[in-house]
Amino acid sequence: EMSGLTWPVRAPVQAGERGFHLGSDSTGARGFQPLRVSNDIISPKTGEYGPDGFRIRSLAGSVYIEGATPEATGFAVAWLLQHEGGVRWYAPGETGEKIPRRTRWSLRKLNESREPAYVSREFTGLNTPPEQVWARHNGLRGRLEFSHALDRVFPPERLASRPDWAPVLDGQRYLPTAETDHHWQPNLAMPEVAEYSAQAAATAFALDPMRLSFSLGINDTVRFDQSAATRALVEPLRYFRGLPDYSPLVFTFMNRAAEVLARSQPDRYLGCLAYFWCENAPSFPVHRQVLPFVTTDRSQYYDSAYRDADLDLMARWGASGVKAFGLWEYAYGQGFLIPRMPLAPLAESVRAGWLRGARGYLAEVGPQWGFDPFKVWMLAQLLWEPNRSVEDLADDFYPGYYAMAATSMRRFFERCETQWMTQRGPPYWLKLYQQEDQAGLFPAETCMELRRWLNEAARAAGTDPVIATRVARTSRAFAVTEACVKFDGIRSSLVAMRPETALAKEEVLAGLIRNLVEAESTLRRNIIAASEGELPAMTAFDPAAFVRNDPVPRLLWLAGQQDPSAPRRVLGLAGPDAINRVQWRVLADVMAAGKLRVAANLASNSSLVKSAPHSQEPRFLYPHSGPLPAGWELRAMPTETGQTALVGTAAGDSARALRMQGAWDSQLYQWISVEPDCVYVATARLRGQSSPGGDAGLFLTFVDASGKVVGSAKMNSLPKGVTPDWRTSVLADQAPEEAAWVGIGIGASRQVAGDWLEATAVELHGMVDDWKS
Repeated sequence: EMSGLTWPVRAPVQAGERGFHLGSDSTGARGFQPLRVSNDIISPKTGEYGPDGFRIRSLAGSVYIEGATPEATGFAVAWLLQHEGGVRWYAPGETGEKIPRRTRWSLRKLNESREPAYVSREFTGLNTPPEQVWARHNGLRGRLEFSHALDRVFPPERLASRPDWAPVLDGQRYLPTAETDHHWQPNLAMPEVAEYSAQAAATAFALDPMRLSFSLGINDTVRFDQSAATRALVEPLRYFRGLPDYSPLVFTFMNRAAEVLARSQPDRYLGCLAYFWCENAPSFPVHRQVLPFVTTDRSQYYDSAYRDADLDLMARWGASGVKAFGLWEYAYGQGFLIPRMPLAPLAESVRAGWLRGARGYLAEVGPQWGFDPFKVWMLAQLLWEPNRSVEDLADDFYPGYYAMAATSMRRFFERCETQWMTQRGPPYWLKLYQQEDQAGLFPAETCMELRRWLNEAARAAGTDPVIATRVARTSRAFAVTEACVKFDGIRSSLVAMRPETALAKEEVLAGLIRNLVEAESTLRRNIIAASEGELPAMTAFDPAAFVRNDPVPRLLWLAGQQDPSAPRRVLGLAGPDAINRVQWRVLADVMAAGKLRVAANLASNSSLVKSAPHSQEPRFLYPHSGPLPAGWELRAMPTETGQTALVGTAAGDSARALRMQGAWDSQLYQWISVEPDCVYVATARLRGQSSPGGDAGLFLTFVDASGKVVGSAKMNSLPKGVTPDWRTSVLADQAPEEAAWVGIGIGASRQVAGDWLEATAVELHGMVDDWKS
C-alpha cells in the first residue's frame, strides 16, 4: 500500500530470490543459526528467545524476518513497518491507520533482535475483528493463564464426590449445583485441595506441552470457607486497604500446589490472582512457580500516598520469592461517561512494575474510541518498551493521528487528564465506576472550555475526511459527557429542593422535572449517536446506573401530603413525557385517589423496634457490628471499619434506626411476594453523611421467580455532604408483569472516613388495581 503496487507473495521461496523472507526456513537457507526458543517463558537462557521474540536481518538485497512463533513473525513484520516504514496503527480500522505513500523505500542494514518487556500483554474489550487486528499490529498477545478458575477446577460433580472440599458458610456446607454458580471458594486450607489442583495442572501440561501456565485464580467472590482450618490461617484478622487480608490462606494453598507441581513440571507456572482480599504479599516466601497478578486500580495515583503504597506493594511482590508477577490494571473506558485519562499513572505503573519484576499485564479497558486511542496505543507500546516517556509517545501520536488538528486535540486530552488528576477525596478501587458522581469531575465551565478545543480542532481538520472523522468521533463521545453533566446538574437541583419550594412553587418544580426528562432523553440519544459507525465513539449501553437515583417521587410525595391533587398538576405542567413516566404517574394517581393514606404497610418491623437474636455472623468478620432488626436481611461486605447496628433516633421516639458506617457495599432489605398490577410505594426516613463516589439511600427492586431483576431498579439517595435532620425518601413503581418479588431496603456503598447513614420507618405500601377508581 505504501508503494501503490501489487507485490508477489510466494511459498516456497525460489532459490536466490530477493524480497522479504518470512519464517525459519528462509533464514536457515541463508546460513543463519536457527532461532532457539526457550522452554521457560519467564527466564530464557542466554541466546534463547521467548515465544514473542524475533530477529530481522538484511543480506544481499533481501530482508529475513524470523519469529520464535508464527505470531512473533507477525509482530516482527509490524515492528519493521512501524520503526523503518513510518506506519502506525493508532486505532482500529482504516481511519486509525497511518500508511505513508512513497515512491522509494531504502532500508538501512538490519541486524535486530527484539523481545517484549512483558511476556504476556492483554487488553479486555477488543472484541471486533478490526480491534483484534489492531491488537496484533501493536504486539498484544496473552501468554499466561491466571484469571478466575477454581469453579472449573472444582466443578459441582467433583465437590459432590468430596463434599469436605466445599466451603462451610454460615455454619452449613455449601455445595454448588450449577456450573453458573461462581459465588464460592473451595476449602483452600485443606492440603488435599491444593494437591488435587496441582494434579489438574500437571494433567493440563501433559495434554498440551506448549502450555506455559495453568490458572488457579480464586473465583470472583469473597465467600471463603469459614471452618476452623481456614480461620486458623487468617486469624487474628488483619486488613489491607480496609478489607480482610486473606493472603495467608490463598498463598498457603498456592505454595502447596506449586510444591506438588514442581516434582514433575519445574519450568511451568501456576497463575493466580492477588485480588481484593488477597492483594497483599504474604509475610512468608511464595513459591517461585507461583505467578500472581496484582489487581490494583492505579488510576488512583492522583493520591501520592496511594501511589507510594502501590509501588511498595509491587516491590514486596517482586521480593516475595516468585520468579515474576503480573499487573492487572483497570484502564477503563467502559463504565465511564467522562474522558478517564490517568495517562501518567498508567505509564508509570507499567515502568515501575517491570523494574520490580512484573512480566505479565492485563488491562480491563473496554475502550471508548472517542476518548481512548492514545491511552491504549500508549500502553501497547510501553508493554514492549517500558522506558519510553509519555511525552515522547504523545509527540508521535498527536501529529500522526490528528495532523493539522493535533494542537487542539492534545490540549483537549491534557485538560481531561488534569481533571482526573486533581480530583478530591480519598482513593479506592474502581472509584466512580458506573457511578453518577463522575459527572462532578467535569463542571459545566470545564465542559465549555473543552468544547471550544474540539470546535477549534474541527475547524483545523477542515475537509480532510480522515482527520475530520477522528475529531468528530471524540466530539460525539464528549457530547455524552456534556449530556451527563447537564442531567446531573438538574437532578442535583431537584435533590436539593426544599419542601416548602416544592409545595409553594409548583411551576418551578414542574419546570425542573421537564428539564430532567429532556436531559435524560438527550443523554440517551447521544449515547446512541456515539455508538454508531464502523468504529463507535462509545460502546452502546443502557445508562441505568447513571439515572437510577430518582429525586422526583420524594418531591411529589411532599407536595401531595398537603394537597393530594398537587402531584397530578405538577406532572401536567411538566408535560406528556413526565406524565408517561410510570414511576411518577402511579404515585400521583394513588395520592389523588387517597389510597396511600389507607394502604397497609407490607414491610414487617418498619420501625425497627424488634431486634434479631444475633448480630452479623460470622462474628470474626463483623467485629464492630451490633444488634440488628428482626424480619430484615442484611448483606454487607466485611471491612476494617464496617459497623451496622440499631441505635436510638431521638428522645421520646419509640422507633429505632439502623446505622451503617464504614460500608463498602451494605444493604438491609426484605423480599415480599408481588400482587399482579399492584403499585408499590416505598418510604423511609434517612439522615447521614455521603461523599462523592458513594451512595446512601432507599431502593425498590423487582425480580422474577428466578431472581433476575425486572423493570428498572431505582434508588433515592441522600444529597452529598451532611444531612443532619431526618429526610423522607420515596420511590414508587408498578409491578412488571413478570415480577414475582418486590424488594425494599436501604443501602450504603463506598463510605469513606466520616460517612454514615441512619434509616428508620422503612415502609412499603401496596395498592391493588382498585386504586384507579
